[in-house]
Amino acid sequence: MKSTPFTRLGLFASFALLPLVGCGGGGGGGGGSFEPDADAISDEGTSNMVSVPAGEAVIGYKNKKMLASMRKASRKKESARNRRVEGFQIDKYEVTLHNYWEFYKQLDKETKKAYRPKHQMAPSHPYWSKGRYKKGKGNYPVTGIPYEAAEAYAQWRGKRLPTRYEWEYAARGTEGNMWTNGDTFDATRYNVSASWPGAIPELVAVNSERNGKDRSATGAIGMGGNASEWATTTQTASFNVADDTGKVIKGERQTLRLHAICGPNYNTQSDMDCLLAKVVHMNPKPTSLRDRLLVELGFRCAK
Repeated sequence: MKSTPFTRLGLFASFALLPLVGCGGGGGGGGGSFEPDADAISDEGTSNMVSVPAGEAVIGYKNKKMLASMRKASRKKESARNRRVEGFQIDKYEVTLHNYWEFYKQLDKETKKAYRPKHQMAPSHPYWSKGRYKKGKGNYPVTGIPYEAAEAYAQWRGKRLPTRYEWEYAARGTEGNMWTNGDTFDATRYNVSASWPGAIPELVAVNSERNGKDRSATGAIGMGGNASEWATTTQTASFNVADDTGKVIKGERQTLRLHAICGPNYNTQSDMDCLLAKVVHMNPKPTSLRDRLLVELGFRCAK
């Protein structure tokens, strides 16, 4: 079996992602009785979606100090620019564990193994066990699933994943705000590490008071923290191919489609890290970096 080593593309580290296979246990239906949370929010249909009008989206950085820092780190230029985005709808909230469970329970056994929520930082996922979410966690965002699972979920709901430009437009608004609430960073308005002084940061329910303070101009909730999110791109990249020992096979390359990861999350450390334009990609080769990112990574759908 061949694998693809890490590479760098553009302003940020960019990695391609292939489907996860054979992820181990936890793929069953759970067995025994299970009572879904009575207050679980549904994202079926469009009742919990917000409409984003067509317009000129401001993409990239417009703060000179931050821009200079990013240029130094990457040796590449990334400045604010306008991009026309057609009107669309996007989920008000990140997809929750309850809604993902509704999708997951009807999958076949092998697909469940590949699509189950994964958590690398603990012996088991803190909110998911035996094919279902833990009681009282139904409205927490689902995290730790591969891109293919997010894409399949969106299709199951009759929706799709947002493009990286749609995602950024919905988060930053027509004014191109640096953060969902404007150009001045206030950690108390977001579920990020800085808002948990003296405590270990963690995910919160999408409809919680803490997450509700993070409302973009378009009405979307939680795009400035809680979980980073999958989005689509039209980008492709050429990667070296390695054998099972990790040795690069001379003269052999493969071109892969890239998938974007947008926005900060509950573990984001600083205001600079909270820049909404930050996009990375992931490598198909199993690594601690990939697992760590998956732990913090959720998604929302568009239409």
